[in-house]
Amino acid sequence: MKITVTRLAVLLFAPLAALHASRPILNSVSMTLVPIEPGAFTMGQDGPQTDYKMSIHPGESDRADWDEKPAHRVVISKAFHIGATEVTVEQYRQFDPAYRAGKGMPDEAASGISWNKAVEFCAWLSKKEGRTYRLPTEAEWEYACRAGTTTVFHTGDKLPDGFLPWFTGHGYPGMFPWSFYFPDNKGSPEYLPIGANGAHLKLAGDGFVISDEAVAPAKKNQPLLRVAQRPPNAWGLYDMHGNLCEWCSDWYGPYVPGDQTAPQGRSDGDFRVFRDGPHSMLSRLVRSANRGAWIPESTAGIFGFRVVLGEQPQGALLPPEPPAKNAQQVKQEAAKIVLPPLEEPFFSGPKPFVRIPAGSVGPLFSNHNHSPGITECPNGDLLAAWFSTVLEGATELCNAAARLRLGQGEWEEASPFWDGPDINDHAPKLWWYGDKTIYHIARGHSENIVRTSTDNGATWSKAKSIYPQGETGNGMIRTRKGVLVLTQDVGVSLYTSSDNGGSWS
Repeated sequence: MKITVTRLAVLLFAPLAALHASRPILNSVSMTLVPIEPGAFTMGQDGPQTDYKMSIHPGESDRADWDEKPAHRVVISKAFHIGATEVTVEQYRQFDPAYRAGKGMPDEAASGISWNKAVEFCAWLSKKEGRTYRLPTEAEWEYACRAGTTTVFHTGDKLPDGFLPWFTGHGYPGMFPWSFYFPDNKGSPEYLPIGANGAHLKLAGDGFVISDEAVAPAKKNQPLLRVAQRPPNAWGLYDMHGNLCEWCSDWYGPYVPGDQTAPQGRSDGDFRVFRDGPHSMLSRLVRSANRGAWIPESTAGIFGFRVVLGEQPQGALLPPEPPAKNAQQVKQEAAKIVLPPLEEPFFSGPKPFVRIPAGSVGPLFSNHNHSPGITECPNGDLLAAWFSTVLEGATELCNAAARLRLGQGEWEEASPFWDGPDINDHAPKLWWYGDKTIYHIARGHSENIVRTSTDNGATWSKAKSIYPQGETGNGMIRTRKGVLVLTQDVGVSLYTSSDNGGSWS
């Protein structure tokens, strides 16, 4: 589908104040930018919440996630321009000529782009043209996506038939492919199944798959993420439902009630917001209100971005999300533990540490809690972390934690731990080897992560990525030479670190 725009050279480098708010422009990297006027809208989604049992009803697409509430009125106070499409391979290569060298078609969305690199691209383009390019705020993104609608999608309460490509050999996050949700191969009408054979499947020849004749063998029959292959929304924006997850500028945090003007999210956090979702995923995850977030250094293939031309909004930043119960009022004094007489046997328990109210469906789940890590802390507390979910390979999976404080007889109720929404961050493990540092290791989307705490788990460092991805099977061990060894249940066998977790191989 061709994107048309009036090619007025005078607009290429005009100052922001001179841009007419009602006309599209074409910039110096052949990027079409669509004008978005100020206005107000309802952000988020109230109403019935999903039960996340998508293996039973994979066609459900209209129910809300817990973190989309409360829906609240937002005022977008200033006009801006936003990319009609995600940044393409051709456009991104003008910033990074080595990007995907020899691979990717010019009009394919640039994928595998970290939040950090997306910000660098915006800074490069700002310097190149002498005006401000940036990522959209989460509020600007949803406002632009909805394009004046109040329905679940900008197309209505359902996506049109065949709207959402699903490459049937793929899944999100790689564990649940088409055949898991649709074992009869019939699917749901909003999907366009591609790249598989079967009585109810078809091969799509409409721009989503590269033909064998047109590409090197390594790319044959692989997803092709060409932009603008489906109709745009009412404001002329393409691929706001599907193709790639798109980074926003905000730090992630829960919504707060009340009206907001030009919001910018939280002042700090662990995760940067992304909106929309990639191909080959359930349609409920590409709703206008759906939220996701992940670590800003991630180069997972699901991530791309589109840019905004316009100054940053000046709305108030919300403070960082307050600590969960497992990180509140944590004593910092070193433990003084008196051992019982060694000749007297001692048994205690069992003491359940998974204490989640029955029927919980977010942010913690009573249905399936698994793969725990547990450690003693320098202050004598015990800290446990595990994943909590409905389906083990699905996006609602989160991480929970609980603390058994020194001198107490029971574990506290579980509370949220470190967790990227709509990311299957799996199998958390905790470990302390006798000084002041506790390690937290988990599997992310396409990487493993490691964090550290030097205050008994009250606060933690930002996550660092470890590649290649595996799945931590048990806690770490430390050799006599000081090498940290981390066993893996899936993928590579061992990770090792000779510098106390600063780097891994």
